[in-house]
Amino acid sequence: MKSKLLLGLIVAFLAIGCSQDRPGADTFNLDVAVEITVEDQRGENLLDPSHPNAINADEIKLYYVENGKAQEVYDETSDLPRSFVVFKSGDEYRMRILQNYSDEDEPLTLVQWNERDIDTIKSEYLKGDRYIIQDKIYYNGKLSWSSNDSFEPHFEVVKN
Repeated sequence: MKSKLLLGLIVAFLAIGCSQDRPGADTFNLDVAVEITVEDQRGENLLDPSHPNAINADEIKLYYVENGKAQEVYDETSDLPRSFVVFKSGDEYRMRILQNYSDEDEPLTLVQWNERDIDTIKSEYLKGDRYIIQDKIYYNGKLSWSSNDSFEPHFEVVKN
């Protein structure tokens, strides 16, 4: 009797383990966020709102360039309507940017800090049926982060 019960339990576990309805089997991994720290020449954080020369987050605009045309990013239904946020991480302020991940070879994101200052972010992605994962990030044409260097896509930007 015990052996029949044990055999029934083993068969049940095997049937559950071989099910085609695996949790997460229909998920998509979209990894396009990058974090930057913005500093002046003295190493002072310009995203810190208490800094006398702080960058005003309300003036920052992001643009995604597709087919050669820049389109300002704004989605009122999103948790991040402008696809970025400035936040405090430990002792420093950072900016998290959700980059352009269009079908172009190296999607381009423009960061307009103010009326006179615009920087570029180009990324290379690894793409598959169920994922888009950043592999390399170029800031103003310079390689600033690579998945071979670190897990966390974060780098520092120095502004004059």
